[in-house]
Amino acid sequence: MEDKSTDKAWFNGIGLFKHTYDDPDRIPQYEERTVLVKARNLDAAREQILEEFSQYGDGENHVTFLEEYDVNEVFDELGSGVAEVAYRMRLFSGSEAEYVLKYWTDLRPDSCGELGWNHVWHNQDDQSCGCYNCRSEVEGSLQDLESNHEEQTDIGTGSNRKKRLTDRDWYVATNTLITVVVAAIIVAIVKASLGMADHTLGAMLSGAVIGGAVVGAPFLWNMRFVKRNPSP
Repeated sequence: MEDKSTDKAWFNGIGLFKHTYDDPDRIPQYEERTVLVKARNLDAAREQILEEFSQYGDGENHVTFLEEYDVNEVFDELGSGVAEVAYRMRLFSGSEAEYVLKYWTDLRPDSCGELGWNHVWHNQDDQSCGCYNCRSEVEGSLQDLESNHEEQTDIGTGSNRKKRLTDRDWYVATNTLITVVVAAIIVAIVKASLGMADHTLGAMLSGAVIGGAVVGAPFLWNMRFVKRNPSP
């Protein structure tokens, strides 16, 4: 039987996929996946590649094919040394360092705290854990971390890490405090304009200040602690 495989050429396919996770704290990941196939022409290669992409990204394993892809013929001869099998060209007007930061890295921040995310730890080895979302590391196994989540030592900085309020918590607390103080002052001014004695206005303003202090003191104390003990 005649071997017609020589009539076929190599083609590459690059597809875009999204990985999601059951853990709501774990940030989704995007994958640019490259495959090779031997086919008689570009249309046949595209058909085979898209079929494989659909199977890989069918959603059953939390992997979804986003229907973004590119298929091209491979012109280098495979099996005879180094060969170029795929490439991606982008226009970019920034610096080389900016390009590397934006497109070449996995874009994980140094710490989840920079973006208001939560850590999702996993065992790296017998002695330390790493975070799926960022580059933070902590000493000890995942079991140790779960049993003692209140305090951990970050390998990168060596400082003790404690639970803290998020930036959103501070935003809400600060605005609540300001709202309470302003509302009390407005009430005092309105009552004074209606003929109440000056000492009443002074009493209302003093009450506003005291009330604001009572509301804000716990937040300010926690802020002092957080600044001295930042979270990774």
